[in-house]
Parts: sequence; C-alpha cells; structure tokens
Amino acid sequence: MWAVLSILCGLIVVATAVVVATGRSQPVAEVGVAEVEQLLADEQLADEQGGGAADPTRVPVVPGTPPAAPSQSVPTTVVIESIGVRAPVDPVGVEPGSGQVAVPPPERVGWYRYGPGLDAAAGSVVIAAHVDSAAGPAVFFRLAELLPGDRVVVVDEAGSEHAFTVIGREVHAKHELPAHSFARDGPPRLTLITCGGRFDRESREYHDNVVVTAVPA
Repeated sequence: MWAVLSILCGLIVVATAVVVATGRSQPVAEVGVAEVEQLLADEQLADEQGGGAADPTRVPVVPGTPPAAPSQSVPTTVVIESIGVRAPVDPVGVEPGSGQVAVPPPERVGWYRYGPGLDAAAGSVVIAAHVDSAAGPAVFFRLAELLPGDRVVVVDEAGSEHAFTVIGREVHAKHELPAHSFARDGPPRLTLITCGGRFDRESREYHDNVVVTAVPA
C-alpha cells in the first residue's frame, strides 16, 4: 500500500508544479471528519468480528511496482452540479522511470487506474485533478466548497451513472495523505483530491491537499 501511496503523492506533487496564485491561497475548513472516521472504523470492526479473514480485494504490492488492476468499470465523466463540474476522465498510471503519475490537463481529471473501478465492492476510487494552472482556475478549483450531502455522479464507459453522496471534506499536508485514501479494501467510496491551503510563491506549490470522501448513494 505504501508503494502505491508514494506514487499517488507524486501525482499531487506534479499537479502543483504548474500552479500560480489565483486568490485560492487560503485555509480550507474541514467538515464531516467524524463521519469519514466512523465509516472506516465500522469496516475495521466488521473485519475484527469476522476473525480477521483475508479480504479478497487486498493485492500484494511489490515495492515500487503498482499492482495489476482487475477487470473493472472505468470512469469516463465526472459531474458535480453543485460546483459546476462536468469533466472527462483520463485513466492515469505511472510515468516510466520517474515514479510519478501522469496528470491530465487542467480541464480534465485523472482516475488512478491501479485502484478500484466503479463496480468494485470495496476500496477507494481515487480521482484527482488540478485546482488551477498558469491559465487560471482548473476543474477542481471549487472542490473545497463541497459539503456533506452534495451529490457526485461518475459515468462509466458503458454510459451507466454511479451516484455518490459526500460525507466529509478533509485537509492533509501535501506529503501526509492517509493510506486509507488509496485503499483497495474497506468500504466502497469515492475519494476526490486536489491542492489547497497556502500557496508558496517561491516553491510554486500549495502546502496541502483537499480530500473529499463520498459514499455510494
């Protein structure tokens, strides 16, 4: 899991490498943190009561190598009406030799293809995107405005809609994203990630990541 986590952190680092200050540099409040923690705690309790049986969705990770993803439902479009988002999705993987994840242009979002697909019975479907770029606001510029109860719809390649309901919005230091955000086990959920917090003009990076968690509606 930690090998995958380090790769995903690379995705966020790459995404911040081209940003400029656009008035977005400000604290982001957290909401629904207790609900997210409870979601994960309930799953852990269920595992413990079940005798700790191995979860069939767990995939051994060879250090530095993403696990092969099983056949899955691939996202093609993300729609978040409450913040005016309708964006195409690019499956993203690791750039050969760099250890970084390829990031789509600012008007698109990236789905981490080594994680669960939309039809997975467990785990975190991770979708990340720019908050802004040299040209101005990007597709996830308003992600930090999402509140519990907001609706997110992800359309798959067959045209089927998968609806999710936001339960929480958290802020983590850029290099301290929790492992559960990228888990391939645990309760099924959608994890949306972008940059946030203070913008450092010298390093041209945001200090934090905004992480929105949503569950199947």
